[in-house]
Amino acid sequence: MTRFFCLLACAAFAFPVSSQAGGKLDDHSLWQESLKEQVFPDTTIQDGSSFMTLKTPYRALDAAIVPIALQFKEPEDIKNVSFVIDHNPSPFVIAIDTSEPNTHPDVRLRVRIDSYTYLRAIAETKSGEFFQVANFVKAAGGCSAPSLSGMAEAEKYMGQMKVKFIERNNGWVKARLMVRHPNYSGFQFDQISRSEIPAHFIDSVVVSSNGRALFTAEPSISISENPVFTFLYRESNTNGTVDVAITDNKGNVYEGSWQVPQDLAEVAAKN
Repeated sequence: MTRFFCLLACAAFAFPVSSQAGGKLDDHSLWQESLKEQVFPDTTIQDGSSFMTLKTPYRALDAAIVPIALQFKEPEDIKNVSFVIDHNPSPFVIAIDTSEPNTHPDVRLRVRIDSYTYLRAIAETKSGEFFQVANFVKAAGGCSAPSLSGMAEAEKYMGQMKVKFIERNNGWVKARLMVRHPNYSGFQFDQISRSEIPAHFIDSVVVSSNGRALFTAEPSISISENPVFTFLYRESNTNGTVDVAITDNKGNVYEGSWQVPQDLAEVAAKN
């Protein structure tokens, strides 16, 4: 784990934030007064809105599975990306190492949101500069929401994975990794016994292709149940594989390998 990842992972649990009050639009005080220094100490973070686009719903349909997407105009210069949700009990969401040359930093995933809050995407460039964009999201209760499928079913299928290959585009492949895992946040209750469910979540995702590293991610309890990661990578040959290794905080290891279909559709070039 890199120093960057260590800082974020430590901040995730060393500095829990009370989210009862929630945040307000145009109020960045929590980030400015304490959270920024906890997660990125002694770091200048500049406005990245000129080359970073963060897509989030303004009002989430389901606070436990809020879709977010990050896109870059200059992807080749990005080393790491991370996400922070100001008013979540554990503000750190995930850090993703995108420094490999065959990796595109654009990413889509789903998160839990506990109360009205700013959601931030922070990118580190290969020259060591940091940039961010932030959106306000209206959502509440996502960190304590019960499992959508129920505990028994969630744990029965835990660890099952699938990679769906979506399209080719000028040498890049878009793929979607889907993982069955309850990702218990530690703030949920067993609906039958009414006892607290201990935190049980994915804490490492390593994706490679034909032996080449693509990206490594360090998620937290703020990632949704049954995580979904949509990513882009440059393929070395059209008959390759995508290999995934995942661990959770209880030491379980899940692995899988998927063949890229040779007839995967090529996106038509835009004139």
